[in-house]
Amino acid sequence: MNAQTAKIAAMIRRTKSADGSLTYHVDGAPKDCQIATLTVGRNTAGVYWARIVFRAGSGPALAQWFFPHWSQLLADVDQKRMEYHCPLFPIEEPRAAHWA
Repeated sequence: MNAQTAKIAAMIRRTKSADGSLTYHVDGAPKDCQIATLTVGRNTAGVYWARIVFRAGSGPALAQWFFPHWSQLLADVDQKRMEYHCPLFPIEEPRAAHWA
């Protein structure tokens, strides 16, 4: 792990819900990062979903969207993270299928 990757990893805290979804808390990100949390999951139909909760006063309160393929969802999540000035960090594919 290089220094830049380690610095970004220190900004992010990951939690896993009982339903299998993964939430990334962007606690230590730079002040211009408008994302507070990013949650990814997969429903029982196998459809991937993502939910972004924004920091207060930085845009919409919440955004959520769905894609049938992980690669599509991940590409869109990366685009949103760049759009809202959030550092890019690895996101794990959710393994469990559950209702969103």
